[in-house]
Amino acid sequence: MTTAAVLHEVDADLVVETVVLTSPGPREVRVALAASGICHSDVMVARGGMASPLPIILGHEGSGVVLEVGSDVTRVRVGDHVALSWAPECGQCFYCLSGRSNLCAEYAPRVLDGGLLDGTSRFRSTGGDTIAQYSFLSTFTEETIVAEQSCVPISADMPLLPASLIGCAVMTGVGAALFSGNVRAGDTVAVLGGGGVGINAVQGAAIAGAGRVIVVDANPAKRETVSAFGATDFLLTGDGDPAAQVLELTHGRGADVVIDATGDAAAMAAAYSAARRGGRIVYVGVAPSDAVVALPAARLPREEKVITGSFYGGAVPLRDFPLVVDLYQSGRLKLDELVGAVVPLARINDVFGKPSNAARSVIDFGLGA
Repeated sequence: MTTAAVLHEVDADLVVETVVLTSPGPREVRVALAASGICHSDVMVARGGMASPLPIILGHEGSGVVLEVGSDVTRVRVGDHVALSWAPECGQCFYCLSGRSNLCAEYAPRVLDGGLLDGTSRFRSTGGDTIAQYSFLSTFTEETIVAEQSCVPISADMPLLPASLIGCAVMTGVGAALFSGNVRAGDTVAVLGGGGVGINAVQGAAIAGAGRVIVVDANPAKRETVSAFGATDFLLTGDGDPAAQVLELTHGRGADVVIDATGDAAAMAAAYSAARRGGRIVYVGVAPSDAVVALPAARLPREEKVITGSFYGGAVPLRDFPLVVDLYQSGRLKLDELVGAVVPLARINDVFGKPSNAARSVIDFGLGA
C-alpha cells in the first residue's frame, strides 16, 4: 500500500487516497519519492488537453531513494539516490543505437498509454481496479515502481528536492538550447514562454554563451524572474506581435535561435518569423493534440530556416542528468531558485494548475534527504 494523488475524471480535483502497489518485475525498481515537480503537461491531462486513460496517477518529474530492485537490475542498488526519467530507452532500436535514445521506438510512441514498457501499470485501487501510470513513472505518490532505465543515479550529496526538477523541466529546457538549438557563443536567442521549460531554455542559452537572450511572455511579472536566470531582454505579448517585436529588437535581422516553449499554435507560427534567415526554430512546448500550426509556405525554401522539434531536449538521460547535476554543483545552473510553493502530498490541490511566477510548485514527501 502507498498514498497517491489520483485523477479520476477530467476537470476534477486530484483525490489523495490509499492505493495498492504491486511488486517490481525483474528489470523494475521500487522508489520512495523524496520530491516531485508539477508540470504543465500534468495539468493538460487533468484539464482534458491530452488524452490519457483514467483513473491515473500523474507526475513525471521526481527524485527519490531506491527501496527495492528486481532480480535482473544492474543500474542501481537499494539506497541509491535517483532522478527519474520518463524516457526508459530500450537500448536496442535504431534510435538508441544511433545515440538518439530520447526518440526510442519502444517507449516514445507509448508515453501516454498508461503503463510501463510492458503496457501494464503497477498501481491498483484497494478494490483491485487498475490505476494508470503517467509517462512510465507516476510521481504524485509516496512510492512508485518504474523501469530500471528510468532510474538515473545521482550523487548522494545532491539535494533531492531540487533534483526532482531535473527529470522534465530542467532537462527539457536546457537541452532545447544546448542540444536541439545548438546555441553558440554570441548567438541571439529568443525564448517564447517564460514558464518552467522556458526559464530553463534561458539557462541553457546562457550556459552556451549566448550574447543576448530575449524572453517573450504574456505576464509582466515574469520579467524579474527570467532576468534572474539569464535573460537580457523581456517582451510582452500584449505589446504587439512577438515576431515583430523580436525583429525590431534585432534591427530587422531576427534571432539566431528561437525556442518556443509555449505549445501555443499562434506562438509557434510567430517563432518561425522571429528567426533570421538561416536561423534555427526549436519547438519544445507541449501543444494540444488537435493544434495545427500555419507557416508561410512560399518563404520556407528561400529563407533556409531550420525547424526542429525537441523531445526531452534531445537529451540522453543517463549521460545528461549527471551533466545537469555537475552544472548545479559548480554554480552554473540554478535549481533552488526554480522552486516556488512546496507542499505535502495532502495539499497538492492547493497548487495544482495554479499560476505561479516561479518555474515549479513541488511536492515534498518528507524524506528529508
